[in-house]
Amino acid sequence: MIHSFLTDQIRPQRAVASTLYALLAAALLNAPPALAGEPKIATGLVNTMAIKSNGDLWSWGHNAYGTLGDGTVTGETANPLPKLIGTGFADVSTRFFHTLALKTDGSLWAWGTNVEAVFGDDTTADSYAPKLIDTGYKAIAAGRNHSLALKTDGSLWAWGWNSTGQLGVSSQVFRSVSRLPVGAGYKAIAAGFYHSLAIKTDGSLWGWGANDYGTVGDGTNVHVFGPKQIGTNYSAIAAGLSHSVAIKTDGTLWTWGRNHVGQLGDGTTTDRNVPQQVGSGFAAVAAGTYHTVAVKTDGSVWTWGWNGWAYGQLGDGTATNGLTPKQIGTGYSAVAAGEGHSAAIKADGSLWTWGWNVYGQLGDGTVTTSLVPKQIMSLGSAGSVTIDLVPGWNLIGSSSSLSVATLFGDANKIISVWKWFPTTSRWAFYSPSLNSADLAKYAASMGYEVLSTANGGDGLWVNSKNPCSVTPPTGICQ
Repeated sequence: MIHSFLTDQIRPQRAVASTLYALLAAALLNAPPALAGEPKIATGLVNTMAIKSNGDLWSWGHNAYGTLGDGTVTGETANPLPKLIGTGFADVSTRFFHTLALKTDGSLWAWGTNVEAVFGDDTTADSYAPKLIDTGYKAIAAGRNHSLALKTDGSLWAWGWNSTGQLGVSSQVFRSVSRLPVGAGYKAIAAGFYHSLAIKTDGSLWGWGANDYGTVGDGTNVHVFGPKQIGTNYSAIAAGLSHSVAIKTDGTLWTWGRNHVGQLGDGTTTDRNVPQQVGSGFAAVAAGTYHTVAVKTDGSVWTWGWNGWAYGQLGDGTATNGLTPKQIGTGYSAVAAGEGHSAAIKADGSLWTWGWNVYGQLGDGTVTTSLVPKQIMSLGSAGSVTIDLVPGWNLIGSSSSLSVATLFGDANKIISVWKWFPTTSRWAFYSPSLNSADLAKYAASMGYEVLSTANGGDGLWVNSKNPCSVTPPTGICQ
């Protein structure tokens, strides 16, 4: 059973579906959407999603209600290795047991559980694979039981549950199975568990929804049932279970809401119902259930908040809560924060994860928790071209177009590389670094097998043990 933390703090009126839905989930960075070709990551309750620079969407972790989007429902079974879900994606957002995604053509897709009408497709039917919802969108945000999306014209739309005003439409609407208009002129959105945040094109910050702990940031603790302006000059936002984080255009970081385990990063455990500055020089931020992860303009990653139950989601090598930001690494460009795990992308496109891993949410092929960041795979740098490999045989190109002397690079990831030689009409183990006398001996020592010609074709085939990617012509599998 998935663990949850202080579930008694979740208000009874919000637990409208089942006790399972009272479990805690996670938030991710909701700054302006990624451009096509830019790697993206998203972390949910106990699952993770990643989009490579070539638009391939991968997912791993817990698969209750078809959350992974691979067409199956395996419940609490761990899926510790990334699975390729589809191509042509530009952005993804996942929080509880549903996922929203955008393709590069602006089409909106959803999958997972839809019992709370989080798809916005006029139904409450689940989908275990990506389902086309609508077109013409540029940003998405998945809440615990509600969804937000921005159209290319800047109009904001919301659907799902509205028990505490999280849709921003009306106190009279408790649930909407259809997409409802909220307002116009927006450029960035974030969906918390029961509250929402948005930035308009003029930099003004707006909030609405659950406000028990001052989560909206309007100076009160009363639920807000429509967008209310909180401040000006903001550029990025993130929303957790009951805390909010934002970055201003000058790089200063501001936090507000619940602070019982230090998720606000101000050195105290005192709740705040208005934004307060906790640092400067920041470029991106993500709000987990009870912890926060942020990237500074110099590429350094900082974490603070809940680090309990030996999850290690702060990535500092301990299981101790942090009341102030602590640097854990350098060279990063994007971050995501789940309930008990975190993820980040380095400037070179490499993906790193850390924290709780009982359901394989770290994507490293194990279910072992990690208290420090560990590299998982390469997502590719913006604009780069990568070849994605799935477990088993992969035809990756013609022999005339690829030269991959170092492709197999890591025997723990690549089982073998075989090339079809038309002149001899046979398959042969391919490695220019080894002479012909050593090939058979090397192949036998590594347990390589000859690829059947039934797979056919003049080309290069790779038998991969785990998912990985390579940038030809001389890239090493990462």
